[in-house]
Amino acid sequence: MREFLVFFRAGAKSLHGEALAGDPNRNWDCCVSWYSKPAPTEALAEYYVEGGKNKLDAFADAYKNTFAALPYRWLLVVDDDVRFKPGDISRMFEIAARDRLDLSQPALAWGTNSNFDLTLWNPACVVRRVRWVEVMAPCFAKTAIDKLLPTFYLTTSTWGADYAWAALLGEASRIGIIDEIQVEHTKPADVANGPFYLYLRRMGVDAAAELDDIRRQYPVHNPLVTFDFGHWYRWPLPRSVNRKLMWLLEKRKGGYHRKRLAANRQAAV
Repeated sequence: MREFLVFFRAGAKSLHGEALAGDPNRNWDCCVSWYSKPAPTEALAEYYVEGGKNKLDAFADAYKNTFAALPYRWLLVVDDDVRFKPGDISRMFEIAARDRLDLSQPALAWGTNSNFDLTLWNPACVVRRVRWVEVMAPCFAKTAIDKLLPTFYLTTSTWGADYAWAALLGEASRIGIIDEIQVEHTKPADVANGPFYLYLRRMGVDAAAELDDIRRQYPVHNPLVTFDFGHWYRWPLPRSVNRKLMWLLEKRKGGYHRKRLAANRQAAV
């Protein structure tokens, strides 16, 4: 048994096999949770599970049944369309453990499918302290999971669970974007015609309404912000210089992200 665990919510085109092949000396065990018909002959991972309406409740069930009793220190719960560079999952766990992050996620590369400029890569930082991370690829310290586990059942769409995490952990916790690790989100969120969203509509689930409901239950003041303290900077420069560089890059990527979203909307019209 290794120190860390990755939980992939996987369909037929899941990238978990690529992640395993690219990290032969990995420090993490792998659990594959199928949301489609399981691959009958696959034996790549340490664990295979089925069931669950979404990745969060599937993970929560597996955690209570199996992983809570095992000595995994950090656990990554990731969508199957997130691509890591070879070896980067192991590196991410090492950084999360070294910086004692309660909750974290990898940064999204510029140009990939992203929803929030907060999550885009900031090259000035190894770890950037923030109030909130996205539900796409959250990495939890085991101590944080024990506190947050009931929230994994709050929403069928998974929308809003990340706001509940931010509210419950609060500013005193160590929440970070790991900018040292950049990932590619290989598919855009297709709210209109994506298989998961069609599945939700068949069940009568309104993802936006779930998000609004959770945000009312768990209000977080100004969640999508980078803090002004606690960062692990990349370059051996005076702290004041690194701080200015970090903020300049935050502003630049915010403008980039807004222009890209506007271009995408225009192309869709």
